[in-house]
Formats: sequence, structure tokens, C-alpha cells
Amino acid sequence: MKQSRSRVFISHASEDGVFAESLVSEIRQDKSLRPWIDTEHITTGVNILSALRHALSSMDIFIILISQASLRSNWVREEVECALRKQIEGESLVILPFITDGTSLKEVESMHPFLLNRRVDRITRDFSSASFVVEAIHRETNLPREMAPASGTSFFQCDPEIEHLVKHVRLGNWDSALEPAFIVLGATDEAGNNELFKRLAKYQECPDEDLAWGARMVMETLVDLAPDFFDRPLLISMSRSKDFSVRGSAASICLALAQFAPDRVPVDVLMTLSSHDEDWYVTEPATAALKSICKDRPNVLQVFFAKLLDPDPEARAHAARAVRGIAAKEPEILDAERLGCSLNHLLRIGDKNAAGYLTDALQRVRATKRRDGYKYGLGG
Repeated sequence: MKQSRSRVFISHASEDGVFAESLVSEIRQDKSLRPWIDTEHITTGVNILSALRHALSSMDIFIILISQASLRSNWVREEVECALRKQIEGESLVILPFITDGTSLKEVESMHPFLLNRRVDRITRDFSSASFVVEAIHRETNLPREMAPASGTSFFQCDPEIEHLVKHVRLGNWDSALEPAFIVLGATDEAGNNELFKRLAKYQECPDEDLAWGARMVMETLVDLAPDFFDRPLLISMSRSKDFSVRGSAASICLALAQFAPDRVPVDVLMTLSSHDEDWYVTEPATAALKSICKDRPNVLQVFFAKLLDPDPEARAHAARAVRGIAAKEPEILDAERLGCSLNHLLRIGDKNAAGYLTDALQRVRATKRRDGYKYGLGG
């Protein structure tokens, strides 16, 4: 689930955009902070002033990058006015101004006299200054700093190209994922290798939720375009993620593959993801994927029948519901005798809940003609 993090608005002139972007990357390394910058959140057709005011209304920290360019910017002036008004009206907002060039403190007064009552640090436009700004945020807010590791003890490494690729992808808007998906697809070499896709896959674990969701959506869009990208090591890695949304994405990818490439679906991965005690957003697509491949790979049915013998009643109920679901859509692939044996076992141990699901499944299967073995033989 998404964690609550302090939101950081970065006010800057377009001429200072390169440093602002590096500051955004540095802020994203910190799990306690979430940056907001206009280039990522204001797209074509959006009312700029309305978007800025809405963003500022929910910000906790307001960073001003002061330069000769920002002094000339009407947009920066408007942002500063909104931020100061919010603070004057008693709302919680920390304002931190930084001078990024030779602008004097006297010139800062021309932006707003209220800024003269504040500490204004002078910084340079480099990586060390970006780190200094983040440290200043923690110094002024007393927030604990939480650096986000990608795996093991190493810090998550930002990738500007990937961030640019997914920054306009919006949660639930699959059309917005199409263009970046085709860009990634176009980076495939003659041997079928795609380094851009591998870098995209790493962004599923990005500490910035918006970018992480964007990366997952682009990956899921790529499933039917390039199923070869989704090999076993990648799906196993995703299925073992501590983030339920990454595991859910793995399950959704397997479900998509099950529709047109069932042989590519790793059953052992789905067995883990379809567990009854997993998050609903993980277990539902994983279970659906398992059910989808049973017709092409009949032995997969054993996954559910084995769970009907599980000592945990919730595990048995989960498996029985899955079997009933198969019986409702593809009853011809189930064996009535096998179902009957499993039903008798459930009745013997007094599991009326799971038995109810299997009773319904058995009735459907008995009403359907079942074909055993291969449909065609030699010479037939």
C-alpha cells in the first residue's frame, strides 16, 4: 500500500530545469519525501494556474530555486504568492528558498519582501547541492531520513531516461502507456535483446509510487507486444518482491500470457501468487491465470485438487471456488469421478463450505459430455 510521505513542491524557472530535475532525482531517493515538479504533472491541455494551485494546496514543503531567471518568471512569482498566502493563513507549509546563482539578497526582496525574514542558502547547481537541499528539508522539518534501497543494501539508482519515458503514464489510463511501450519495443536489437526494457523493469521498485506504477503499466502493455521479454527469471523476481503491487503485476502479466501463450506461464510462480492468504490484487489474477491454462495443460488441475487436501479450511475453500469456476466455463476438462472423490473427502472432514462449491462443480460436470485423451490419433 502507498505510504504517507511529505510532499515537496519545487518552484523554479524553466532555465533552471536541469538542476531542478537532478533535485527531483535526489528527493526520490528518500522514502519520506515525494517531489512535485511541473514538467511531470502539467501536460498538454491542462489549465496551468489551476494545476499549480491545486498542487500547492496539498504540499507540505515548498522549495524555491531563486535565480535571475526565476526573478523574471511570472509563474514562479505566482507560485511564491500562493505558498506564502497558504502559510500566512495558518496552514502547515515549510518554505525553503535557495539562491542558485549570483542573485543578491536585495534582489530576492523584489520577489517578495516576506522572504527577507527567512534564511536563504546559496547553493551551486550540482549533485552535492541537491543533497544539501534534501538535508535542509530534514533539518527544518525534523523528518527522519529514509533512503530507499533497490535490493540488499544498495540505494535505488535513478534513471532519467526511464523517468522521462513513464512520467506521463497515469494510473488506470492504459492509453497513456501505449506510446512508451512502443518506444521500449523499438529499442530491441537484432538478437532480441532490449536493455531499455531491463532498465524499465527495475523501476517497478522505484520509491516514487507514480513512476513505479507507470513502469508497471508500460510493462503490462508490452506483454502481448513482446512476450519474449517476460522470461522466467524476471517473473520469479517480481513474484518475490516485498511490494504487493509488483507481485500483482507479475500475476497480471501471467494472466495475459495465459490467453495467447500458455506454455510461457511458469506454474510454480502462479502457485505462490495464487495462495489464499496473498493480497486480493495478487491472488485473483494468479488464480485466473492458473484456471486459464488448465485446458492446454491439464496437469495444472492438480494444483487445485492438492489444495483440497490442505489442513487450512481457507486454502480448501479457495481451491474449491477455483474448481467451481472451471466447471462453470470449461466443465469438459474436469473428471466427475475425481471430483466425487474430493467431495467425499471434504464431507468426511466436515468442511461444508468447500463441499458446497464442489457439489455445484460436480453437477455441472455430470451434465457435460467429457472427452478423454487425445482428440485425434494416428490415421484418424
